Amino acid sequence: MIKKERIVSFLNIEYYPEKSGEDIIHMLETYLKDGWVLAGVKKVEGLEKAYFQFEECEHAQAVAEANLANEPTMEPIASSLEEPVLRDVVASGDFVVLDTETTGLGRDAEICQIAIVNSVGEKLLDTLVKPFHPIPDDATNIHGISNEMVQSAPHWKEVKSDVLEIIQQNNVIVYNAKYDRKLMHQSDRECGLLETDYHRDHWYCAMNEYAEYNGDWNDYHGNFKWVKLTTACHKEGVEVANAHSALADALMTLRLVKQDWLQKPF
Repeated sequence: MIKKERIVSFLNIEYYPEKSGEDIIHMLETYLKDGWVLAGVKKVEGLEKAYFQFEECEHAQAVAEANLANEPTMEPIASSLEEPVLRDVVASGDFVVLDTETTGLGRDAEICQIAIVNSVGEKLLDTLVKPFHPIPDDATNIHGISNEMVQSAPHWKEVKSDVLEIIQQNNVIVYNAKYDRKLMHQSDRECGLLETDYHRDHWYCAMNEYAEYNGDWNDYHGNFKWVKLTTACHKEGVEVANAHSALADALMTLRLVKQDWLQKPF
């Protein structure tokens, strides 16, 4: 069963307003490699318009149309992207929370910080990562990580084994899971590493779950409008501290998913 959000959420113009046509094509190709099926593209309200807002991405549309033939039917289900549902995973206590900070949003962006905590908030990993390309000033202005700070930090190829050791044994909760996993793939590529199966079936996106709970449906894009982590935390009474640090954001995500909202029917 192909879920509606699987098709439209990564083309959400409001979340990626600065994306060019070339960037969108790259995102499509990345998600296809990550196991996504672009099914029912023509049937989802607003998605065709999204293509045309990005300089009529003919290549992207061709990719979509080619995949449409392989998956002719689709039901517009509005629910979590991951199964079993996030609330069950949180209730089990069998999970870790991951967060990254990155050098940007483009196709050459890399991870420059990663943190993982367990279900009770104990730190399992917290490290800066030295990217192969310099960190742009606009990224530093957001998360405060400068090129000087990562000068002696390990490269992604040195950190990856520690990350895999943790996440391959656990359910993984992330606020914007698809994006963080995409950046892991891009960091692999920049390091010249082989593509890795990051066990996406065990990843749970708290951002998509909270968007559905928040209930702000966007008819144009055909999905629930995403909510920033800090905004969601403010709404649910979770303290916001040191935002845009990977460890702080992982701990905020942990506190957020433990709030009452997740157990309510929606």
